[in-house]
Amino acid sequence: MHEVLDHAVARYLPEIRQVFPSARGASPWQFIEFGPGEGAVRHLDGIGPDPLVHPRHVARIGVTIEDATAGGEFFIETGPGDGVWDARLDAGSHSGYEPGMRFTRIAPHDKISRGEQDTSWTHTVTGSPRVLPAVTGTAAVYGAQLIHGISPVHRGRCRKFITGLIAGR
Repeated sequence: MHEVLDHAVARYLPEIRQVFPSARGASPWQFIEFGPGEGAVRHLDGIGPDPLVHPRHVARIGVTIEDATAGGEFFIETGPGDGVWDARLDAGSHSGYEPGMRFTRIAPHDKISRGEQDTSWTHTVTGSPRVLPAVTGTAAVYGAQLIHGISPVHRGRCRKFITGLIAGR
């Protein structure tokens, strides 16, 4: 299955690069599955723990292989405010990025679910969730610096393959 997914990324990379011009390939695929009561809390993956070090994940791809019959919707959140930005890096010039590029903080869903202190900032930023309909067989490509998640499944199972689009080398 991973070979089929890798082939699809290679085939559609020219189109993907129209939106994410620095994308050069994908990281290894991961399989995720959620049953009733499970989902992925809103979280932010970011480009990487240090966005100036390779590999840089500029975007993500989620491929739906089974839709839950109720719940399990994938969403992104728009307009969350200034609390998402990483204050460690100014909006200056950074090698491999456009001048003025800003970087988000990171808050992985597993750390948020455990209530780890370094993710508490996520509760202070709010935005507007937008569901991205993705029926079985659909690939959703979205920026790594977007808050996103999967709502809890009510009935059925939600199964997806996910990967990161890598920039640079």
